[in-house]
Amino acid sequence: MILPFSIFLICVTSQTAALDFIRQQFEVIDQFSDPCDNFYRHACPVGDYEWLLEEFYGPVLNEYKQEQKDRVWENLEFKKSLDGVKIAEIPATLGENIVHYFETLCEAGSDTKVFLLKVEKVLSRGKECDERGCLSPLAGDLNCTRAASDLTQRIHLNGMLQSWSSSLIAFLKTEFDLSMDSIRSINAILDADLRGGVALIKEFTRAMIESLVEKIKETPWVQRQGVEAAIETVANKIQLGDNFGLELRDHIEHVMTIETDFLKCLKDIPGQDFLCLLFAAMNVKKMKEIHFPSFINAQNDHPTILFGLPLFDLAQNVEEMAAKLGVVGMVTGHEISHSLIEDPNRQDLLPVFSQEATQCIQNQFNNTCTEFVEESCYVADHQIDENGSDILGLQLAYELFETYYRDTAQDEYVRLNHISITYQQLFFYANAFFFCEGTPGKADSHDTHSIFGIRANVVAQHPAFKEAFNCSADSRMMQSVEKQCLIYGEDAPETRRKFRPSH
Repeated sequence: MILPFSIFLICVTSQTAALDFIRQQFEVIDQFSDPCDNFYRHACPVGDYEWLLEEFYGPVLNEYKQEQKDRVWENLEFKKSLDGVKIAEIPATLGENIVHYFETLCEAGSDTKVFLLKVEKVLSRGKECDERGCLSPLAGDLNCTRAASDLTQRIHLNGMLQSWSSSLIAFLKTEFDLSMDSIRSINAILDADLRGGVALIKEFTRAMIESLVEKIKETPWVQRQGVEAAIETVANKIQLGDNFGLELRDHIEHVMTIETDFLKCLKDIPGQDFLCLLFAAMNVKKMKEIHFPSFINAQNDHPTILFGLPLFDLAQNVEEMAAKLGVVGMVTGHEISHSLIEDPNRQDLLPVFSQEATQCIQNQFNNTCTEFVEESCYVADHQIDENGSDILGLQLAYELFETYYRDTAQDEYVRLNHISITYQQLFFYANAFFFCEGTPGKADSHDTHSIFGIRANVVAQHPAFKEAFNCSADSRMMQSVEKQCLIYGEDAPETRRKFRPSH
């Protein structure tokens, strides 16, 4: 495993970086503070700046978005109508408007059947209409006043037009936004020609999964419960989503189908934009394909892990491998780990998970929270998946660092005005730079992620951090550590069986 990984990395990193976000951030660090006191605020001092990664990549992403503005999927007619709809303000007079339009058609002697069938489909939610819900028979009534009165009664009896319309519009907005995020993200990745970054993350993924599978075989709690095969199967299925051409085609077809349905409806019933939006929404099939992250994000849609443009760019254009591993390697490990960390609040992929590992993870985040709270801090059960993925992800990334640097980890990478940075220290700085923001940390009790500063300072529990910065046992960073949380491997804890609820 080690030799092929090393050769591959040497080939990839021989390219010269165009924009090196990590190197640039060394201008921010407080060179006079002790990294062992509060590493996050040493690397990311409080100041008048937001999330640095967003400030760095925001203009880049906006530029790619501007370059796409004339493409057909950025100028859809149904989107113009959709933008004018506020879900919370769908008028209570919607039924009256439908009846008025029907009566106008009827009195003009126009065919009302097509219009009535579209309204019928919306009212019946695409199912077969019942006797009172079927509207097409009204088209045969030549008494327009009577037919309009009958239509009013049927809409009133249905009672769901407004709430159902709100749900349909919300669904349409969500589906459209997800597909457009994917289209823009994939196009930006292809336009930027980030093949080197894609290849590197793919190699990180392969090497980490290979390491994890070996660890799973050695894990006491896995062996004790006889679930090696089940967990190995989960790990071996994980893959990087990089089939950009196919996914781009599918998402473009998705939004163009909505546009076609909308325009066809307008041709049948001119001027009824809102009703045609509802009708188009009725025909939308929820996309089961992959949704690519739109910004500085990554996600696990097991078995596929996905990355937005900035992470591919960091993988390609950050110059030094220690920095690549500290940020992109950490994120890759984090996303892989989502498939292998059990969330106790919902049924997940694993048959069992270690109670001791879960407790260790939460204890560490609680300790870090208590020691480094700023405005507020919060640790809860619904964060176990994210918290555990931070810890395991960093461990996986550091293993690759050790493989790559071997005996050169403590060699000097760069000398600043007042301090010297080693490759080992660079790994941890890069990790912190990913979370850098100047505003004091404030917790959101609904967020599944811990706040940035806590996620950055949890690295103290990795023994390599103490070694890298020569931290004393009584330093704040070390005082926040109870023990290293080993989730998989021969030194992972024993556990009693934790059953998932059966259904």
